[in-house]
Formats: sequence, structure tokens, C-alpha cells
Amino acid sequence: MSTTPTGSSPGLPVVRGAAAWFVGFVLGSLVNFAGVAAFLAGAGLWVYWVLLVVAVMVGAAAWMSRRARWFGVGLVTGCLAELAIMVFLVLMWSRLAGNAIQ
Repeated sequence: MSTTPTGSSPGLPVVRGAAAWFVGFVLGSLVNFAGVAAFLAGAGLWVYWVLLVVAVMVGAAAWMSRRARWFGVGLVTGCLAELAIMVFLVLMWSRLAGNAIQ
């Protein structure tokens, strides 16, 4: 059973999957930045968490479908990677602030 559609080149599905993953990853990162921007603009931290949870749920649903699988993987990966980066930055910033106070 071939995964290549009729009349297309053999590498095309791989390129489509990579492009879909990249679009999902960028969208996941933008969702995270939007949540941080909303929080810094004065909205509660709950706005950030709601955006993050909804984006991960949409990504997980897309991940389970055949057509949007790589987009979903990219969306979840983008959200979780940016969450890890934000947690790292907050922890480093609090540690540096604590060292400056002492």
C-alpha cells in the first residue's frame, strides 16, 4: 500500500507533513505568546491557561485525525515547548531577582 497519491512525486507527503507540523508549531507558539501578552496587559493568569488548554485540546483532536495529524503534533509541541521556555524564564528571573535582593 503506497502512501503517495496518484500522480504526485514520492516525497510530497513528507513535505506536506513537515509543513503542517511547522504551521502547527508556529501557531502553538503564537497562542502562548498571546496568553503571555494578555497576562502582561492586565488580564488574569487564567486567560493564559485557558488559551493553552484549548490549543492543546485542539491539537490533540487534530492529532487523532488522519488528515491533520502532523498539524496537531506541531500544535501540541509548540504549546508545550513554549510553556517549558516560559517556566524556565520565570524560574531564572525569580532566582536572579532573589540573588539581587540578598
